[in-house]
Amino acid sequence: MNHPVDCDEIVIVERRFRGPPDSGNGGYVSGLLAAHMEGPAEVTLRQPPPLEKELCIKQLAEGQFHLLDNETLIAEGRPGQVQVEAPRCLSFEAAQLASRAYEEHENHNFTTCFVCGPGRSDGLRIFAGPVPGRQLVAAAWIPPTWIADEHGFIQEKYLWAALDCPGYYATLEVDDSLKVLGRMTADVMASVRPGMKLVAMGWHRSNEGRKYFVGTALCGEGGEVVARAEAVWIKLEE
Repeated sequence: MNHPVDCDEIVIVERRFRGPPDSGNGGYVSGLLAAHMEGPAEVTLRQPPPLEKELCIKQLAEGQFHLLDNETLIAEGRPGQVQVEAPRCLSFEAAQLASRAYEEHENHNFTTCFVCGPGRSDGLRIFAGPVPGRQLVAAAWIPPTWIADEHGFIQEKYLWAALDCPGYYATLEVDDSLKVLGRMTADVMASVRPGMKLVAMGWHRSNEGRKYFVGTALCGEGGEVVARAEAVWIKLEE
């Protein structure tokens, strides 16, 4: 395909990395763009990321990137800073209990979502359920080997994906409206290997009109935060 602008890289969001049935998972696509930036990054999604199409990653200025579908802006990335502090990490066992309480197993809007879809045996299967007595959702997660790089560490685009959906389930603690990811700022603070017992957490921070502000985090086996993010979810108009 000939692109109207010179591309630094051509990428394709494969259908298996979908969130909604016909567009890419927001966290995964954000991480795909953030991989071109050093340190914490902010990615804003402007359009639903199309699947199985050649997309153009273009650097505009130092540290700033666009993801384009021909001339249509899909996402833009720039250096960012995560301002939220994660709450105290749950134990892996407590997160397992929260996952069992995952309300969407039987009634899921996006049952084939790469991250949280219960209909996917080949997804990340991060099921963030409510934590009793706390304004928090959490999931137990053991990263699979196939998302690691050649050095044996989990690729950051998958950690961005893992930080995505728990934020959506945190918004369900406020109301059950359907929402999509609008912006995500993430900081991967430590390397993660397959087989580690991780805890994914999400919490609602505030609302402003149709915008829902959330925080998410991944905790390591020692109770330390290995990655964290803040995100804005947009309520779809009815």
